[in-house]
Amino acid sequence: MKAVKMTMRIGVWLLLVVIGLWWQPIGAPCEELQPIKIELDSCLPSFFGKEIVCLVPIFRLSNPNSQMVLATIDYTLSRAGNLLGGGQMPSFYIPARTSIQQRDTAVVVFMPWLIRVISSGKSPPEAMQTILPLWKGMGGEEPPNVPEGLWPKIPAITPPIVANGSMSLRGKGGKEKIFFFEIQREESE
Repeated sequence: MKAVKMTMRIGVWLLLVVIGLWWQPIGAPCEELQPIKIELDSCLPSFFGKEIVCLVPIFRLSNPNSQMVLATIDYTLSRAGNLLGGGQMPSFYIPARTSIQQRDTAVVVFMPWLIRVISSGKSPPEAMQTILPLWKGMGGEEPPNVPEGLWPKIPAITPPIVANGSMSLRGKGGKEKIFFFEIQREESE
């Protein structure tokens, strides 16, 4: 009889330990994540040559939430409806009720850009007329295979740059939300 009581006590004790290890206290409900305010502070070239132009988009991100969030941004850059490039920034933290800046580099390569415009239905001369002024406006030098004497006649244009993308936010408790954005920035700003 004594052995049965001792076995029962040990069994109950083990059961309480197991329940105690698995029991999770109920936390406060997670607040809904608010969208991050995204601005494009600048998007200027850091390097330009005959075949590539490197743009440096600098995003200003303002977190209105009362908690720190983990963010990831996927974005594309375009000018006058022409896709220039884009990227995905590595994950970063934005403290609660704070603004930070994040920068990236988008590489625009002339020949793939030209081929992309041609494959969208434009003839090679039309494609050149479309992108050469944009290329010159970004600071690009005369690319290869431009007909002789044409480059000096090309005007440099700098229409607004447009950043489109999505931002994934993760807050406390692993709650995740995705927001989409479109930002337009004039070069002269």
